[in-house]
Amino acid sequence: MGSNSSLRFTRIVNIILLITLICGSVGVVSAEPWPQGNNNNGNQYQADDKTIVTVSNEVKMPNAKRLGINIGSYDQYGAGQYLRNLIPNPGFEAGEVAMLFLVGSGSNTSRLKPNGWNGFWNHHPNGFWDGAQYEILSGPARGTSGTITRYAFEGGNYTFYINGNSVQPNVKDAVIIRQQVAGYNTETPTGFEYPETSEKRPGSPGTQSLRIKSSGWDPGLAIPFDSFARDADASAGKLNIVEGVWQFEVWVKPTTANQTVEVKFLRHREAIFFHEVFTLQPGWQKIERKFHVAPGVDAPIFSGKVNPLAFELRVASENGDILIDDVELARVDNRYPTAFSDHFVELLKELQPGVIRNWGHQYGSTLDNQLAEPWARKTNDFRPNPLNIDRFPVKFHYSLHEFLELAQVLNTEAYYVVPPTWTAGELQNLIAYLSAPAGSHPYANKRAELGQAAPWTSVLPQIHLEFGNEMWGGNTSGDPFAGGTFWDGYHLGEIASSRLSIMRNAPYFNAGKTTLVLGGQAGFPERQLEIESSSASHDAIAVAPYYASHIDTYGNDQQFLMSLLARPAQQVSDDGKMYKSSNYVLSEGRNTELSVYEISSHLTHGNIPTFERNRLVAGYPMALLMPLHMLNYQAELGVRTQAAFTALQYSWEMPGKYKERVKLWGLLRDSEATQRKRPGWLGMEIVNKAIGGNFLVTEQSGANPTWTQRPINEIKQPIEVEYIDSFAFKRGNTYSVILFNLDLNSTQNVELRLPFNPSGNANVHTLTANYIYDNNEDAENVRINTTQQFVGRNSTFSLPKHSITVIEWNQ
Repeated sequence: MGSNSSLRFTRIVNIILLITLICGSVGVVSAEPWPQGNNNNGNQYQADDKTIVTVSNEVKMPNAKRLGINIGSYDQYGAGQYLRNLIPNPGFEAGEVAMLFLVGSGSNTSRLKPNGWNGFWNHHPNGFWDGAQYEILSGPARGTSGTITRYAFEGGNYTFYINGNSVQPNVKDAVIIRQQVAGYNTETPTGFEYPETSEKRPGSPGTQSLRIKSSGWDPGLAIPFDSFARDADASAGKLNIVEGVWQFEVWVKPTTANQTVEVKFLRHREAIFFHEVFTLQPGWQKIERKFHVAPGVDAPIFSGKVNPLAFELRVASENGDILIDDVELARVDNRYPTAFSDHFVELLKELQPGVIRNWGHQYGSTLDNQLAEPWARKTNDFRPNPLNIDRFPVKFHYSLHEFLELAQVLNTEAYYVVPPTWTAGELQNLIAYLSAPAGSHPYANKRAELGQAAPWTSVLPQIHLEFGNEMWGGNTSGDPFAGGTFWDGYHLGEIASSRLSIMRNAPYFNAGKTTLVLGGQAGFPERQLEIESSSASHDAIAVAPYYASHIDTYGNDQQFLMSLLARPAQQVSDDGKMYKSSNYVLSEGRNTELSVYEISSHLTHGNIPTFERNRLVAGYPMALLMPLHMLNYQAELGVRTQAAFTALQYSWEMPGKYKERVKLWGLLRDSEATQRKRPGWLGMEIVNKAIGGNFLVTEQSGANPTWTQRPINEIKQPIEVEYIDSFAFKRGNTYSVILFNLDLNSTQNVELRLPFNPSGNANVHTLTANYIYDNNEDAENVRINTTQQFVGRNSTFSLPKHSITVIEWNQ
C-alpha cells in the first residue's frame, strides 16, 4: 500500500468514526485497502439510502435474446460424455481428412507447397495424399481443381504434385484438399482388430465391418471411457456414473463353426455391469440385451484415483475370427428423442439458451458425413500436424442432424460452424437440406429420411451458419487451427464472401431464417473492418471477447475482482474493444450484426498461481462476470446472438506446464455424474429467466454508489462504475428486472419504481454466495433461490452482497 493510499484510508476511517459518534451508526460501500473511488458521486453513502431504479416502457432494443452456449465436442474420457451411445465410431467406419492451406514459395503449376508449414514436427507420411482432390479458391487460378498425383514430405514441408493446373497460383492463394482414408483406427488399439472392407452386416448404412481375432484372455476390442481422473486430473473423480436401464446390441458373424464371444461392460477393479458369453450361429446375427444397474453399484467418487469404464469384446473360442458391426451401448430410459443424454438435455432446458453453437470435431468432414447416421459416420480430421501416431483420423462428432434435433427439443436457435473445405456443391446441398421442402431436392429427401420432414428453417427460430472458426488465423505452425484458416481479415473477407454467396444464391436459401456469419477477432478490432470492407455476402461478424486474459495484479481480492467487474462497462465505453468492433462492423453502412461466438474467462497466461486461477474460473466470480459482460453487450451495443464457451470440459492443461490444470472451459462440472452447475452457468441461467421480448430502458438515481476503477489488469484508464446495474424486459404482459449488486462487502437497498401497478406476487430469484470464491466442485454451495414477494408500484429490495436478483411479475 502506497503512502497516499494509507492517508486516504486513514481519512475514511476517521470520517466513519466521526459520523458514528454523531448519528449512531453508518454503512459504507467497500472501504478498501486500495480505495477504488466515490460513493454516490463523491458523497458519503448511508446504509439506509436507496438506489432508485425506475423502469420505463421505453424500448431500448426489441427482440432481446437469451444468452447462449457452445455445445462442444463429445469426449469419451472426460466431462463431455453426453451422447447416449457411448461407443465412438460405432459402425467401425473409415476416415476422411480435409485441409486448407495457403500457397507458399516454391509452388508452380505442377507442385503446391504450403506457406508456413515448415515448423510441424509431425506430419502425414509420404503417399498419404496420393489421389486426393484439390481446389484453388482464390487468385488467378481460382476454380482450378484436380487430383494430387503424388504427395511427399520434402525439404521439411508438405509437397503436393498436381494435375489439371495451367495457371500459376500466387503466394497465399487458398487451396483445399480432401482425402478419403481407408481402414479403421481407435485411440486405444489392442492389435487384434482389423477393418473388413469386403463385408458388412445386412442392412447396415455403413460400408465395412470390423474383424476381431482371437486374443487369448485379452480383449480383442477394448474401448475405455471416463479415464480423465486417472490420466489427467485426479480432482475430477468419476465423470460418468452408470445406473438405470441400458441396452447393448451388436451384429456378429463367426468365420468358423462353434465360436463364442464374450462381452463386458465394467468399471475396472470395481464393478461389472454386464457380462455374458454368446455362442454364435452361422452367418450374421444381432445380439441384443437390456440390463439394469442399480444406484450405488457404480459408487460416486468425486476426487482421487478412479478406475475407468470400459467396453470389452473377446473371441472366447481358441481359434478363428469374428466380424462385428454396428454396436450400441446406451442408456435407454430416456425422455427426450435426441442423441444426447437426458441429463444433458435437462441441464440445457434449465439454462434456456437463446442459441446453441456447434463447434467441435466437424472440421475435415464432408457434408454427407455430417448428415450420416452413427453407424455410417466416419472419423475425421483437418490438422497438418495430426496427433494420432499413425496419422489416421480418430475424431468422432455428433451429426448436424442430431444437433438440429437438440435445438428443436430446446426450442432455440442453432448456430453451426460450416467446414471451410466444403465444395460449392456441398454448400448448395446444405441449404437444400436446411430449407427445401421434402420431395423437391435429394438433400431435402435425406432430411426427411432422417426423420425431419419439414424444413429446419420452418421449425427453428433461426439458423446461423458461420464459415469456419477463427478463419483470420495465420495457417502456420503457430496457429491452433492450422489446416483451416485464411491468414487475415482481407483474405478471409474476399474468399469467404465468394463461398457465402454460393449459399445465399442457392435455390432454397431462406434469407429471413438464415444468418451467414464470418468470425472476427475481438482482441484486434480493426480485423472487423478488414472483413467488413472485403466481404459483401455476410449478415454478421462474430467475435470472442474473452476476459481475464491479461492479469498482472491479483494479490488483493478487492483490486483483482473489482477490476474484472469494471471490465463490462469499460468494454462498451469509447475505450473498449467491443465498442470499437461495433463501430467497425457498422462502418460500411450495411447493417451488419455484431455477434459473440465464444466468451468466457481466458486466464491461461502469466504467473498467477493455479490456485488463484481455479478459484476464479470455477468459483462464484464467474456468476457475475459472464452474464454482466453479455448483458452489457446486448444492452449497449445491440449484440443479440451470444454463445458462452463451453458447456463441458472439466479442466485444461496450462501451456508449457505439464499436469498443471485450470478448470477451464466447462461451465458445467459434468453432465453425467453430479450434474453440478458451475457458478458461471448459474449466472447465465438466472438472467435467462428474465431476458426476452423488448429490452426496456431503466434509470438509476438516489444513492446509486459508484467506484472509480484504477488502471490495472485489463483496465487501461480510470473509469467510474456503478455498484448497481439494472436491466429490464417486457414479454407480452410479463415484466422482468435483473439487478446486480457488485459490492463485494455490503447489502444494497434498491427501490424499484414501475410504470404501472403489478397484479399479484412476483417471482424473485436470487443468486449469491456466502464467500466470493464459493464453488460447486465438491458440493452444491451456490444455487439459485426462488421466493414469491408482493410487488407494488414502488417496492424496496435488499440486494445481498455480490448478487444477482431477478424479479418477474405480470402487469
